[in-house]
Amino acid sequence: MKNTTQLIYTLSLIWMIMGWTGALTRPQPESLDPLTVPYAFIMAVLFFRWCKIDAAQRQIKPGAYPMLVGLIVPIGLPLYLFHSRRPRQALWSSCKAIGLGILLLIVQAITFVIGQWMINQHIISPWY
Repeated sequence: MKNTTQLIYTLSLIWMIMGWTGALTRPQPESLDPLTVPYAFIMAVLFFRWCKIDAAQRQIKPGAYPMLVGLIVPIGLPLYLFHSRRPRQALWSSCKAIGLGILLLIVQAITFVIGQWMINQHIISPWY
């Protein structure tokens, strides 16, 4: 993964898959998707890798920020952004990251609804 565009495409694909498999693997909407932990691990690795690549492109030492970003994205990402950028640019980057998070949630919700609709129409069968 060499740039942030690839990360966004990869995250979008993962969140689409999360929505789809969530529809197929949950007997009730309130239950937890059994693939939540593997998805969380994959996303942590992607965010960790993005932080390392971004630091290398900016020619700064990332310190412990990649680990923090990988483990606790809502806290680690803004901290890293304010560490690696000027305040105004960091604030704008944080706003873009929040927008991306909202977009990814919408993508997941749409694919979940499509999966549920396909199950209700008997186009596909659930995995439970």
